[in-house]
Amino acid sequence: MVIAELQGGLGNQMFQYACAKAYSLKHRRSLYIDTSFLDNNQLEKDGFTPRRYELGVFGLKEPFIGEQLTRPFRQSSIFKKIKKNSGLRFRKIYVQDQNKGAEQLNEVTPPVLLSGYWQSEQYFIKYEKEIRQIFRFQGVPEIGGLLKEIESVNAVSVHFRRGDYITNPVAGRVLGVLTKDYYEQTIERIASEVNDPVFYLFSDDVEWVKNNFKIDYKHHIVEATATNKNWHDMLMMSKCKHHIIANSSFSWWGAWLNPDPNKIVIAPAQWFADTALNKTSVNITPAEWIRL
Repeated sequence: MVIAELQGGLGNQMFQYACAKAYSLKHRRSLYIDTSFLDNNQLEKDGFTPRRYELGVFGLKEPFIGEQLTRPFRQSSIFKKIKKNSGLRFRKIYVQDQNKGAEQLNEVTPPVLLSGYWQSEQYFIKYEKEIRQIFRFQGVPEIGGLLKEIESVNAVSVHFRRGDYITNPVAGRVLGVLTKDYYEQTIERIASEVNDPVFYLFSDDVEWVKNNFKIDYKHHIVEATATNKNWHDMLMMSKCKHHIIANSSFSWWGAWLNPDPNKIVIAPAQWFADTALNKTSVNITPAEWIRL
């Protein structure tokens, strides 16, 4: 048994699932999904932005496991004996060590609950084919016309991540909002390397982008869809040919899901506002991505 503990929004949940899925495939164990963290009504007071389960868009087949069944894992990080009729001798939780890379999971044997953010393709890249197959959006949304437009030009996704980076003091202190200079420099970099680019601007704060950011190249500010499903934005990002991402797991996946080996992806050199955390961010982006 392998349990993926989910927390955060869609992008973070994708990292957590991908890591646990790859681990379960390696060890040939069943994977279960735990949403206890998301279901906890006290998250906001602890500095976490309340979130809901968002992986349903991929039609995952793995079963959910309830808080009652994960409690033995959470009670301690050491092995705990449980009832023989459960079919398991021990249960344990493994909390990600941010100072270590994917090799840390070589030290862990199932059954285990994996807890962490796991924000690097290193945790699942050996099973890239399987992960790409799983992370295929289900259904054809009403944005089909815009998708066709994006696919017909040299589209570049540009993601402005604001939201709780502005409203949540903890998120703002840890991550922080990128500067206009970052976007201006990265847009110029793309424009110097891509013929006739068309920039598609995505944001969880579209009004701010409209009122505060000017761009001299062909561009389209992507408005919220009628159903307001944020995975529509990720889907459209993934259909662009090149990407300028924010310090955000959401646009990270929008870029990674584009399978084109010739894509240009630019990410911020300073992923975290917290300088101490930046020391652990070197593996967040694939080696071929540019960091500015």
